[in-house]
Amino acid sequence: MTRLPPLNALRAFEASARNKSLTKAANELHVTPGAVSKQFRQLEEHFGFALAVKSRDSFVLTPEGQELFSKLAQSFETLNDAVLGLQRNPIAGRLAVRCMPAFATRWLVPRLGKFYDRHERVELQILSMPEWGEPFPDGQADLAIMFGDPAVAKGEATPLKQMEFFPVCSPILINRDGDIKRTKDLTRHVLLDGVGSTHWNDWFKHHGQEIPATVRRLSFEDFNQNLAAARCGIGIAMGDNITAAEELAQGALVRPLKGFIKSATKGYYIVTQKNRDSSPLAKVFIEWVVNEAQATVEFA
Repeated sequence: MTRLPPLNALRAFEASARNKSLTKAANELHVTPGAVSKQFRQLEEHFGFALAVKSRDSFVLTPEGQELFSKLAQSFETLNDAVLGLQRNPIAGRLAVRCMPAFATRWLVPRLGKFYDRHERVELQILSMPEWGEPFPDGQADLAIMFGDPAVAKGEATPLKQMEFFPVCSPILINRDGDIKRTKDLTRHVLLDGVGSTHWNDWFKHHGQEIPATVRRLSFEDFNQNLAAARCGIGIAMGDNITAAEELAQGALVRPLKGFIKSATKGYYIVTQKNRDSSPLAKVFIEWVVNEAQATVEFA
């Protein structure tokens, strides 16, 4: 099967072509023009040819771009018809989801309005879970959203997205202490991370270095506090392409260095109980979360 380009890149292209503007597309998708431009470039790199001729005042599709836009417009219309069909035969019921606090606060909750708009007869219960807690300690949850290795999940696991980890910090820190140009410069600052996490060790090892013993560290059990400390300019956190995406888009956090590291095993995943069939509502919710995760726009 031919490898398809990322869905979020296709969305950025379709919106840009329809609006004849990267800026208008960014407003529609609720991201920055720079993010749309990056997705546009990635799509052109995927195909190996230009899709549009862009300047400050004009946006003109190439013949190849026009052909792609015509087919994408039809495809997205088909998807829209499918969604409307579901709305005419709505999913109903109650679903209890146990979720890690950082994922719930920074990624899930800001998107739940879209799910509720689509499924008006649904009631969700979002249950809290410690960072390394059990997904089904009391039988209350129908499914859980976890972080770790899906291969050792205590249930049937569905991975959400390939995780990328990278340093993030507040613009306040950069303005106060100067640019960070290489990995060695990170050691001038407090390194923020989760309790027991190896992210910083992995980052320095990936760049052929070790963390000096004199480097100051600050660890949090709740990843929310980790990014909150970074926002306040206390130090530099190791963020990821899921939970840090919104604050990168808003400019509350920036990436002081290019590049990222990937985890071969760890990431966010949905887990359901073994030997228990998922309800139609659970299946719809899982599909929606996976699609939203795949479409999450990443920021350089």
